[in-house]
Amino acid sequence: EPSKVAWGIEVGEFALKAIRLAMVGDTIHVTDFAVIPHQKVLSDPSVSDREGMIRVTLGAFVQAHAEQIASEPIIMSLPGNVGFARFATIPAVDAKTLRSMIEYEAKQQIPFPIEEVEWDSHVLPADDSGQLAIGIFAVTKERLHELLKLYAECGIEPDVLTLSSVAVYNALHFDLELENKPEPISCIDIGTNSSDLIVIANGKFWIRTFPIGGSQFTSAIADAFASQNVNYSRAEKIKLDRAPTEKILRARTMAMRRVTGQLVDEIGRSREFYQSANEGVDLKRAYGVGSTLKISGLRTKIASDLQGAIELWGHINRTIARHERFRRLQRRLT
Repeated sequence: EPSKVAWGIEVGEFALKAIRLAMVGDTIHVTDFAVIPHQKVLSDPSVSDREGMIRVTLGAFVQAHAEQIASEPIIMSLPGNVGFARFATIPAVDAKTLRSMIEYEAKQQIPFPIEEVEWDSHVLPADDSGQLAIGIFAVTKERLHELLKLYAECGIEPDVLTLSSVAVYNALHFDLELENKPEPISCIDIGTNSSDLIVIANGKFWIRTFPIGGSQFTSAIADAFASQNVNYSRAEKIKLDRAPTEKILRARTMAMRRVTGQLVDEIGRSREFYQSANEGVDLKRAYGVGSTLKISGLRTKIASDLQGAIELWGHINRTIARHERFRRLQRRLT
């Protein structure tokens, strides 16, 4: 019998994704998982009752897993654009002074009055000069209460909430055993409404979120194909078509060019900012996360423009899959 189990759940714009992990000794096993698409992509402009659609999806998940989620820990992720990740450097001090300095930095860094947010922090290793890096993570109480109320109405009461970017960092750090690897890596996570650049180097991490994601590509395609009465839903299918005709592929590439350029600019600026503040760090290698990167040619285009390499990260090395369906899913991702 496993000594530890937990559910990880993400309610994205496209689908609910959930995974149940069990730790047996020092090995993690995937013992169950679910991917439940919403009736429509939530970013579709025709969606008028967003919360109602989420309730339907959550209801389907709860109905199938009610007994387990009633008694097992639940960790839910929040999209990067719902919360805030900020980083600062402070002198190494004693524990009492450290807490007050972190609170001071939180008030400076979080773009809302501190009493209006729920926040937490993480202290990263000191550098050679003794300076400490700190990560500050926050979400507004108003947004948090809206989400928790919605989840509770559907029978889900999370034990832990985390930003999706932090969840990606934790997964990469564990799976690639980065505590033993000094070379820096980055990860580009393209979500539906926003994307994250996650940098892991020298035992530390850094995150920047920007408001460009898969929905902007879909909207650009819908605009380009408007004369053919292509709505958002149909544009989404065109975007994800793995084998389009040459004509559609050419038109799709042209339609996505502006958004691709914006995305590359944001990633490039973020990468340059990090490298300028961390002398000697070279971020030529990146992992890619998110279904948008499976668009034909997009990953190659972004990598070429950034003069680096992007490797899709979909196969989990340090986790044992107990479900053949999950093994098939991993094979599709890679």
